[in-house]
Amino acid sequence: MMFPPPVLSQPLLPDPCHPNVVQSTKQATRATLKTTRDALTNRRTLHLSWHTRYDLTKLANTCQLPDRLLDFLSKQFGDDVQICTEYRRDEHIFRCHPNYQSDGPIFDWMRVLFDDDKIYPSRLAAVVLCAENAPEPYQLVVQCTTRQTGHKSVLLTEWYMCSDYYVISPESIQAPCFVIEHTDDDSKIHEVLGRELWANEFTHLDDYPDF
Repeated sequence: MMFPPPVLSQPLLPDPCHPNVVQSTKQATRATLKTTRDALTNRRTLHLSWHTRYDLTKLANTCQLPDRLLDFLSKQFGDDVQICTEYRRDEHIFRCHPNYQSDGPIFDWMRVLFDDDKIYPSRLAAVVLCAENAPEPYQLVVQCTTRQTGHKSVLLTEWYMCSDYYVISPESIQAPCFVIEHTDDDSKIHEVLGRELWANEFTHLDDYPDF
């Protein structure tokens, strides 16, 4: 089966809803997810093919995506889905690579504004490259937190994690965030307070003029 050559660098594109925001997939690794159906049983078969400058055999053996994610992509976006492992929005780069630089998986976190007007820490699972006539050039697939557990410290807030996948628009991204994944079953995470806010959480000598 023949596939198009890898695209090593995507041009910077304006966000249709925010013309001053530039976005691209930079030098992301790309892949094609093909879905075929058995004529008699209608059973689906999913096949993921990576496009890269490097050894395809090595990449195929080390870059496995969860079956649940592939199934979601196929059902949500159809029988021929183009995905990639990196999304750039202005100065921020968000990665979702199963074996980044052969050093293990990287799935970056971001703060996402959802339809209920609340912001939730969310983990990027895949970047979908949309058709040229689509309203937006990219769609993002994420797994998100659902609510805070009530356990909180000066710098850490614990959240319950949801294993479901959701499709979001890149314009929903509010900021990157740093998260500590501290449970074996991926049921909870710790969100770290933004570094620019750390100073507000500690005592200032100005508050004690007699000290």
